[in-house]
Amino acid sequence: MPDARVWSGAMNLATEMGERSGVRQFQAGFAHDNPVGRAVNEVVVRMSILGQDPILLGLRLEKLDEKGVILSAAGGERWLDAADAIARYAVVATEHIRSRLPGYPILRVPHVIDGSPHVYDNPFLFAGFPWFPELRAAGFQMAPVPPDQGLGEGPSTAGTLVDLRDALAQSEPWKLFAERAAALTPDARSELTAVRRRFAESVNEDALMAQAGLLGQHAYKRAMLAEAIESSSGDAHQYLAAFSSVNEAIDMAMAVVGTAVTYGDLKKITPYRMDVGAPGWSRDVELATTDTDYFGSPGNMLLVDHPEPALAGLMYPTSVTHYLDGGRAVYSGKLLAGGEDLLPVNA
Repeated sequence: MPDARVWSGAMNLATEMGERSGVRQFQAGFAHDNPVGRAVNEVVVRMSILGQDPILLGLRLEKLDEKGVILSAAGGERWLDAADAIARYAVVATEHIRSRLPGYPILRVPHVIDGSPHVYDNPFLFAGFPWFPELRAAGFQMAPVPPDQGLGEGPSTAGTLVDLRDALAQSEPWKLFAERAAALTPDARSELTAVRRRFAESVNEDALMAQAGLLGQHAYKRAMLAEAIESSSGDAHQYLAAFSSVNEAIDMAMAVVGTAVTYGDLKKITPYRMDVGAPGWSRDVELATTDTDYFGSPGNMLLVDHPEPALAGLMYPTSVTHYLDGGRAVYSGKLLAGGEDLLPVNA
């Protein structure tokens, strides 16, 4: 199954990264048996949003005063250097994959312009793995696999990154986006230009400043992006919807990499209740579990163990609620096709 190749490819990249000295140092920050690990935990508990996509923690901490807690711990400065290098590698590896998308770097979508929730303009509030306009202008589409020296000593990750990139290019969301891009007519391109212009106007500085704080601004950006996509029609709408799906697929693949790199594996949970949407490459899902020894965060991938094969597999959480008194947790997000093939890894 092509989609299963995406998830196994992501796990292979994570495994190879885990053999690098800098990554092993980074992983120490998520164990509680050392000063750095306790300091990192203190910071993440203070600001729970820092637990999302933990491989990007170095990026989120870059401009935050809270990193002083980590700097004060023995080995904290070395850990921050490792976290920064790993976050930067994750960003350029993601851009390398994206650079093979049809039309890159000239993507006719509002997702990648200033004001989008997917663009990095805030140290910790962004959706998925953020887009950087300067990277899209850097010629990644003409470049080989990015260097990985920042990961420290160990085997090269070039081969497994290429395998993941090629697996994504064979996935359903990528192929659909390629079809929609090829089908664009001059009229559709004109409509896409108008959609991007309207979106840019809706998220101008005055509009953003009128929102209640950074969380309000981020929610507003998300709402305006959804409205911009919904306002389109015909071929333009299908192109935008297909881009949303392939962008999400790349984010999810990198979330598998990031979760496995950070924690050494993916956590397996067994639900006692599970509600799923219509079958597809990704399905809306909400589940409840009594596996509460793990405090998951959005973007931290999970393996769902279920007796029905169609309900087992890989889950991308978008929201998590822990009920400590009741000993249960509720996760909402996406259940991903082909992810069930990863379950034997944690059996």
